Amino acid sequence: MLRLRKVLLCNYLYYSILIVSIIFLVFRLNIPKQTNYKNIKTFTGIVEDIIVKDNKMNITINNKEKVIGIYYLKKDEHFKIQLGDKIKISGTFNRPRENSTNYLFNYREYLKRKNVYYVVEIDELKVIKFNRNFYYYLKQKCFNYLTHPYLRTFLLGDKRFISDEVKRSYQENGISHLFAISGMHITLLVNFISKLLGKIGIKEKSIFTFTMIFLLIYLSLIGLAPSIVRGIMFYFFFSLNKIYYFYIKPVNLFLLIMSISLFINPYYIFDVGYLYSYSISFTLIFLANSISDNNYFKSLFKVSIYAFLVSIPITIYYFYQINVFGIIYNLLFVPMISLVVFPLSLIISFIKPLEPIYDILIGILENLSLLLRQISIGKFIFKRINGWIYIIYFILIFLYVIFKRKKFLIVFFCLLVIHYCLPYFDQEQYIKMIDVGQGDSILLHSKNKNILVDTGGFEMFGQESKDGSIFYNTLDPLFKSQGIRKLNYLILTHGDKDHLGEAITLIKNMKVDKIIINDNKMNYYEKKLPRDRVKKGIEGFSINLGNIKMVQLNENLDDENDSSQIYYVVFNKIKLLLTGDASKKSEEVLLNKYNLGNIDILKAGHHGSKTSTSEELIKEIEPKLVLISCGLDNKFKHPSTETIVLLNKYNIPYLRTDQDGSIMIDLNKNEIITDD
Repeated sequence: MLRLRKVLLCNYLYYSILIVSIIFLVFRLNIPKQTNYKNIKTFTGIVEDIIVKDNKMNITINNKEKVIGIYYLKKDEHFKIQLGDKIKISGTFNRPRENSTNYLFNYREYLKRKNVYYVVEIDELKVIKFNRNFYYYLKQKCFNYLTHPYLRTFLLGDKRFISDEVKRSYQENGISHLFAISGMHITLLVNFISKLLGKIGIKEKSIFTFTMIFLLIYLSLIGLAPSIVRGIMFYFFFSLNKIYYFYIKPVNLFLLIMSISLFINPYYIFDVGYLYSYSISFTLIFLANSISDNNYFKSLFKVSIYAFLVSIPITIYYFYQINVFGIIYNLLFVPMISLVVFPLSLIISFIKPLEPIYDILIGILENLSLLLRQISIGKFIFKRINGWIYIIYFILIFLYVIFKRKKFLIVFFCLLVIHYCLPYFDQEQYIKMIDVGQGDSILLHSKNKNILVDTGGFEMFGQESKDGSIFYNTLDPLFKSQGIRKLNYLILTHGDKDHLGEAITLIKNMKVDKIIINDNKMNYYEKKLPRDRVKKGIEGFSINLGNIKMVQLNENLDDENDSSQIYYVVFNKIKLLLTGDASKKSEEVLLNKYNLGNIDILKAGHHGSKTSTSEELIKEIEPKLVLISCGLDNKFKHPSTETIVLLNKYNIPYLRTDQDGSIMIDLNKNEIITDD
């Protein structure tokens, strides 16, 4: 035992293990991950996860690798599928789509790290063999028993049943970490078990053994999420260190735990929760003496400050925004969650009649978070820049943590201020057609001045947008990544949902100076817009902003599409014609009234439909490039064959968002960049 203690007290042992884990990490990450299946139409495997929302059933099926199946239940149709059942599915097997706009969530890479290569639109589903495995039986019983969204969140790590709006409020308020099972939850759970067993006279080593068995079973049921793995390993190694008096330094235990986690799964390194968990834990271990205080709230305040500080590089890299009031919010929500909500979750799981009280508490929690989210003061947006800068941020923070020299912190904050101010010195000028699925959205950016023409809002990747997903999943992160904090103009060419469906959500969440709508009768969506900022874009209406000059050419016609605002734009000597959903009838009126001359870039009307982009228009303006905004595999079959044939006839190059992703024309560099 003495020899073992001597070995365990050697610092170089832990440094060596960490170096080996990093080498192993790099090696494994560079091994290409490939699917075992090619050109498949059927798949047989074990059901590992199932979730039903409304009439949509999502099933994760495993057989060497996993596939995610999507099945839409018909009216009065019910499937009694349980975890562990062996099923056979057939349907359309699609590779998950990669992000079609830079810096946005890459669904294909996310699933690939989970060993998923196909998403299946299920046509037929058949149960071959019902579950006989006790593990799946127990897991199914847990899911069936814990039906409350927050019991599932706190006890099973399943946040899918909390509304997206509420989850976004937690993230923007800087408290989302409280809703992932982590070290805090494991500690509370362990303390609960230890005190319970201690009261009936069980000794420390037996408590440790029983607790570890329980935690390992618990881990197998809820999955190997990085924060859970870290929490359980922390308990295991720190308890061993205490029970057997090894006297291993906490920082060395931390290095050991981090190394083991990377051996378990090298892809943890891409997980935001992993980065938060380990960077914050490292900081708190090093600063344990500075943080310690007899006053609970003083200690919590110090923890909140340091946790916020070390999380800044991760937060601005992935989410492009920090909320400095997150420090204060944590002082409110940490005690609320750790001392009230989580313990009550444990109690409610055994005493169901108390659930109404729990619902009241959860209602207070959610409404408070939604209310605080409305406070815009304290939120700062940071443009995505070179990745090395974020690494430098980390180095400076950790140098401060290790050596406690304020000069490192001063340099860090100076760099952060410069980073924040970059948009004010922005000289970028570009046109970006954003892939919003089956809709339109075009951004004109000139030296920190911004005009957005349409928002999209009908379909994204073949499915109707719900809960403002196009704004939250595409427009909002795109704008933030570019350092765009407000729109000078929001132009809504006409009242169709696929052009202004995200306008209300956008206006609620982003500063917009002026909103321009067409001169037709206002429809349901347009009437919801804030009247004080809305102006009719009548024929001759013009905008001069930065190097952008644009004039509205179309007149009001009877049909909504015919009345789409058409803008003639001159941007750095580049001539554009933006046509919304204007039809051939609108184009004919345009050609009769104006001598347009040659146009550099034409935005094809109505997503490339055969009802727009007439041969007469093409012959008159002779565009050098045509941009087509349309959704992947859209049900309207846009763009039409007729439009593509016409463009090929005149040898006009074209780009389309369903194939090329978002399309950016950099006017400073005079180049076209696609995000496919």
